[in-house]
Amino acid sequence: MEHRRSRRDMFAHPVKLKEGSQLAQVMGAEEFEVNSRHHQSIEILAAGLKAVAVAPDGIIEAIELPGYAGLFGLGVQWHPEDSLGHKPARDLFSAFVQAACEFAF
Repeated sequence: MEHRRSRRDMFAHPVKLKEGSQLAQVMGAEEFEVNSRHHQSIEILAAGLKAVAVAPDGIIEAIELPGYAGLFGLGVQWHPEDSLGHKPARDLFSAFVQAACEFAF
């Protein structure tokens, strides 16, 4: 599985999302293609984090911080900023912007 693609505009592999996760709700899909340019990955999750997307080779590609109602706690290993022409990337940014707008200081 290729996780170190050099071109920003190429999809490297699919990710499968955990059903019921915040990320799956944001994306509205169970699986989609992502670009990938990382040389490190999560081996052991910190307490409180949950793996919510994996590549076919088992590499964790997304995490979330559950249990904090109303807070946006998602992290992804791919680069949605490089694929804004792809609906899943736009959906992720839209969810982030919406969460930021709803956050009360």
